Amino acid sequence: LARPLVLWRTPTRPTRTMPLTCAPIAQPGASAIALGAALAAATFLVPLPQGWKVWRTRSSRGVSLLTLHLTVLFGASSIATMIGFKQPALAACAHGPGCLASLLDALQQLAAAASWTGVLAVTLRTPESRSASSLLAAGLTLCAVAAAVGTSAALASAAPCSQASLLYAQALGWVGSAIAACQFAPQLLATWRQRGSGALSYATYLLQTAGSLLVVLNQAVFQQDSWPVWLPVLVSAAMQACVLAVGIFFDRPCCRPAAAARPTSRSLLPEFNARAEDGGGATAGRRQPLLQGALPAEQAADGPPEEGGEPQPLGAAVEEGRGGSG
Repeated sequence: LARPLVLWRTPTRPTRTMPLTCAPIAQPGASAIALGAALAAATFLVPLPQGWKVWRTRSSRGVSLLTLHLTVLFGASSIATMIGFKQPALAACAHGPGCLASLLDALQQLAAAASWTGVLAVTLRTPESRSASSLLAAGLTLCAVAAAVGTSAALASAAPCSQASLLYAQALGWVGSAIAACQFAPQLLATWRQRGSGALSYATYLLQTAGSLLVVLNQAVFQQDSWPVWLPVLVSAAMQACVLAVGIFFDRPCCRPAAAARPTSRSLLPEFNARAEDGGGATAGRRQPLLQGALPAEQAADGPPEEGGEPQPLGAAVEEGRGGSG
């Protein structure tokens, strides 16, 4: 007997969502290990030019503290997320260092968080950022970092790969994505208000923008990840590029504010001569020339003019001195 031909069927909906699971222990090859180690080292080195410039100039003018706080919080959320999902790889570290090959991405986030925390500490030592409110905000940021990482580690150690641990790690992952999408908005606003880069490092933002674009290319094209994974990183890369472009635009020579003109000896001559000719009361005869070295040697040796004498304008004294030397 032939079965009836079904032309259309109502799609069924799953009654339960797929449970979260821990990431399996990866076994990367030699090339992947070399690439991961290079990325971890580069991630640690990228913020160093920013910290060195702030340390060398002793100034944090134009640097947004809010962006630095958000960057540190983003690194902490990434580390806490990986603690929850990579519990099997972390447990394998108890049997030897062979687990490090599967934890290179976690080491990359740890290196970035440590480096940006150092930049934040250096920035807080500058006069522009050394205030009670800034130190309080830094303390709250460190407390939030400790709470996020400590809670994730406690849940993962108490019940490895449990749904509570994985849900907490997933929530921190979404928080990290939200931070990544907006962490450079305060810096962009600060650079626009500053009308220049100030103490920002072009090297740090150029390397970081290029690295973020490479991460987006890897996640979107090669890994075929869904858009919630790579879109926040793309938005972050676009903001970093805007910060770099705005700083370069305002740092052009035509856009720099003109320095105030400093008075020179030539500009002071007419004013001094006018005051000397006007007199000035009983003390007019005791006025000294503005530049004693501009007087002829004979007149300089005679000392100041006598009481009631008429002071000689400085311009005339300079002309007589030039004539006598000729």
